[in-house]
Amino acid sequence: MYGYTVQVRADSEKGRRPTHTPVVLRTTLLDVAKELLTVRLEAGKIRELDKLAAGLERDRTYVVSQAIDAFLDVQRWQIEYTESALREADAGKLASPAEVKSAFARLRRKSKAR
Repeated sequence: MYGYTVQVRADSEKGRRPTHTPVVLRTTLLDVAKELLTVRLEAGKIRELDKLAAGLERDRTYVVSQAIDAFLDVQRWQIEYTESALREADAGKLASPAEVKSAFARLRRKSKAR
């Protein structure tokens, strides 16, 4: 994992504003404990991963790690949303039959208008 620190330096002589602002970018390699995971994939998926990695100028591990991070984010969101909805239902915060009927009628009108 990489950490980026941006330092902005501006030299001001005699209270004058500098005409340009030099920027220094420092990259720090963070020590992150990693474990080995073996996954079996179809050859076509591996070729696609390699193409994507080459296009990004990254290695296959980076691309797979990013994909797993995105997947975990979506799964976390779905679980949190479902748990929140269940809590609302348990608290009795449900739509009435009339509200549901009205919502469906509105959606049908919108779909017919298209």
